[in-house]
Amino acid sequence: MSYVPIVVPPPQPPSPRTRELADLLARVIVDFEQRHPSVTGQEVREASRLAVQASHGSDAPARLVALALGGLLALAVGGFVFLRQSTGGAASGSVPVPVLVIGISIAILALLAIALRRSP
Repeated sequence: MSYVPIVVPPPQPPSPRTRELADLLARVIVDFEQRHPSVTGQEVREASRLAVQASHGSDAPARLVALALGGLLALAVGGFVFLRQSTGGAASGSVPVPVLVIGISIAILALLAIALRRSP
């Protein structure tokens, strides 16, 4: 058995901007803790998460698009199944229902992928 050494490069030191931002955030947290001594570490972590989320925008529009397209897909599949059951099968010469369902599913998933890729 051969041995292949795995060399892990040392972590890169933070950039000067990263250190400056960390120092600024630390000063704000210390100042807030001095004014409100009862603040807990959990509250600080939650506030930090909310601040990062607010500065980068929310992914709510992407989730909304995903839910809407998923609902459309479920509606299309349900509609085709209902239509298939009520008519007793596909009419001669028409496109089979499974092919339509697969085609619509692929189209909806493609739209979903495009929408998620374009969301901030």
